[in-house]
Amino acid sequence: MRLPAAYLLLLLFLPLPDKVFAQIPGLKSEPEKLASGETLLHWGILSYNKLRRGTAIDLRYQMAIDPDACFFVQNDPAGHPALTLEITGESAISVTVLEKSGAPKQSVIGGEKVANCSSLADFKIRLTASPDAAMGLVKVRGKLTWQARNAHGDLPIQNSTFEFPLEVVEHGDRTARYNKSFAYRPKADLLWRIPALPFVLTYCAIVGGDCPE
Repeated sequence: MRLPAAYLLLLLFLPLPDKVFAQIPGLKSEPEKLASGETLLHWGILSYNKLRRGTAIDLRYQMAIDPDACFFVQNDPAGHPALTLEITGESAISVTVLEKSGAPKQSVIGGEKVANCSSLADFKIRLTASPDAAMGLVKVRGKLTWQARNAHGDLPIQNSTFEFPLEVVEHGDRTARYNKSFAYRPKADLLWRIPALPFVLTYCAIVGGDCPE
C-alpha cells in the first residue's frame, strides 16, 4: 500500500510511536478526507506526560495536506490569510505559541510554483500551570484556521479543531516523565562521559566486544 506523502513528511519531522498516544489519545486523529479530494492529517506530542503546578510543558502539533496541495503560511498581497492556531485550556493554564513554521515555504502544485505555501504546518506551544492550579484532568482545545491551494485553485478558508486531556499534578510529583520522542535531551552524566570517551574507546579496542554505555 502506498503511503501518502503527507504521512512521510509527518514521520520525518515528528516521529511518533503509538505508545505515546496511550497517554494523549486526542493528539492523534484519523485522516480526514476533504470535499475537494485532499487528505488532512493531524499529529501532536507533549514533552511530558503530566503538567506539574508552577511549571510548563511544550506541545508540538503538526498538520499536513496531501496530495498536490499546500497551506498558505502567512498573509500575502493576494489576500490569502495566514495559517493560525488558537489554543485554550483552563483559566489556571496559560498558553503561548512559541513557533509556527512550514517546510518548505514554496510548493509546486499542479506543476506551478506557489510561494508562501507549505504542505506541512508545524507549531510549538508552551502550556504553563499556575502554582495554585486545580489538580486533576483538564481539557486543552485547539482551533486551526487555514486556507489551502490545490491543482485547481484556492480552497475555501476552513477550520480544524482538536481536544485532549492533560493531567495537572502537584509541583513535586515524580510520576511526570519526559517524553523521549519529543526531542533529544542529554542525560545528566553526559558531561562526565565526554572527557572519558578516549579512554573508553581505547579500552574497547583492546578488549573487544561491546563498549559500555
